[in-house]
Amino acid sequence: MTENPASAAIPLADDEKNVPIMLYTPNAMIWGEVIVKQAIRASTWLRTNAAPDKILVNNAKFLLTTTSNAMQPAAFRELIVPLATVGAYHLIPPASDPLDYDPTEPNRKMEPMSALVGSFRMDARMRMATSADLRRYLEFTRETFTPLYDVEISNVIQPNLAPMKVPFVLVRQATTIFSS
Repeated sequence: MTENPASAAIPLADDEKNVPIMLYTPNAMIWGEVIVKQAIRASTWLRTNAAPDKILVNNAKFLLTTTSNAMQPAAFRELIVPLATVGAYHLIPPASDPLDYDPTEPNRKMEPMSALVGSFRMDARMRMATSADLRRYLEFTRETFTPLYDVEISNVIQPNLAPMKVPFVLVRQATTIFSS
């Protein structure tokens, strides 16, 4: 594995865009840029049929998050991350997409909750039916990635990592621990 800390401009086709993202795996946090089609809503990319089996992250940074020792991120020209290892994903602010729901839709609520993804705690809100609670929502929803809104992300092992606030995160339902 060759480290390359220099950022490189990535050539884009006319129907592509470069998007800054952050991925969370069981033992690391990875951030950099991905190339997606212009027509794709980048924040929900992993919920679509266009989601790849492996994510190519350009101008990537990799930070091991399973130790309490303060570490410096390693820089790579590109990292190829298997989608199966991704526990959570979001755009890096200030990048954002429009809401993926209609806020005036009746009989829906935003329920406060927390999600644990590896060593990360995500205090957020989950959109669900007004008659549901977190347990019932998770019992009946069979989606690979579940959306969280108004998220504050912190690391329980490395408190020196400043909390980050993002409007939208996707978490892998099968590997996330949820709390109401």
